[in-house]
Amino acid sequence: MSLFVRFLAVVAAFSVSSRLARAVPVYLLTQNNSLVTMDSASPAAASAPAAITGRGSFNIVGIDIRTTVQTVNAANPGVGTLWALGIDGANARLFVINPATTVATSAGPVLTGINGSGSGDNGWFFGHNPGNDRFRMINFVNNYELNPNTLSFATQSDLNGFPNPNGSAFESASFGQSPDLFLIEQSPSDSLQRATNIASGNYTLVGNTGLSFSIGTGLDIAGGATLFAATVGVANLYSINRNTGAAALIGAINGNPTIRAISIAPTNFPPKLAVSLRVKGAKRITTTSSAVLIAGTAKSRADIKRVDYQIETSKPKKAKGKTRWKARIRLNPGLNRVSFRATGGNDIISKPSRVRIFRR
Repeated sequence: MSLFVRFLAVVAAFSVSSRLARAVPVYLLTQNNSLVTMDSASPAAASAPAAITGRGSFNIVGIDIRTTVQTVNAANPGVGTLWALGIDGANARLFVINPATTVATSAGPVLTGINGSGSGDNGWFFGHNPGNDRFRMINFVNNYELNPNTLSFATQSDLNGFPNPNGSAFESASFGQSPDLFLIEQSPSDSLQRATNIASGNYTLVGNTGLSFSIGTGLDIAGGATLFAATVGVANLYSINRNTGAAALIGAINGNPTIRAISIAPTNFPPKLAVSLRVKGAKRITTTSSAVLIAGTAKSRADIKRVDYQIETSKPKKAKGKTRWKARIRLNPGLNRVSFRATGGNDIISKPSRVRIFRR
């Protein structure tokens, strides 16, 4: 063997060992409503399946970790929780699963009007979109976006070409960004597909996985990791190259479980996008007028929802405009301390900018 070939072998081995060193916890949903836990570097040491209880008559058809959150309340768990989609005929329901106990708790009422005809329990694909804190529900034709904050759903464009998807996942992103969706299509090419706007129902081919697998698979993404669980003879865990679609075997999964979905439990979560505001002009003003016009700018990669101003401790009022805003401030005699704040599309509020206005 030449020195160059040996060098390549060492590099490849180092690359594999580095990838495995960055192992992440993974939850696997089986086709009989059980949960398997494993480390992505050692699927041969996966746990035995543990039955998911508390689901009633619903079959759990998809799971995913909620990695960003728009609204948090006692009945609406936030970042880091494991959510699940349950289907019972024409009815759907969201659950939150405690991975330690595998107890499923209903997150709200039964959702009616979702068309699951022809999908079966392995034909649903469920994933959290961190960019807008919504869950995507896809079957062989239909395409839904579900809001976990209001427990309502919107029907969006049917998937084009009647694909045979077998797993889907959004890229990691902060709230307010627009991550792409990746999906595995079993037929005809066992390939990886990419959607830049899944609401339109459109997607494009990335490339073939190089596998021939049975129906019932799972795909998930966390940071740079893209994992795919599929039965190719036996239940295996693979990594997927999102640029080419090619699959690389990590190893067989202990116990050869049936596969319905997987979810990576990230070790960290996307950062919240900062929101900033700037006031143009002087920050100390003396005037004899009863009102002054103050203008400025606000920015965030999560967009700007609104700009508010407040005189002393009075009730805040809304300025006109968003990224470029202005406000006509009615003044009281004497000193008026005015503060301005911007609220981003991710509900993050900027630090205040203050102006002192003295009316003679």
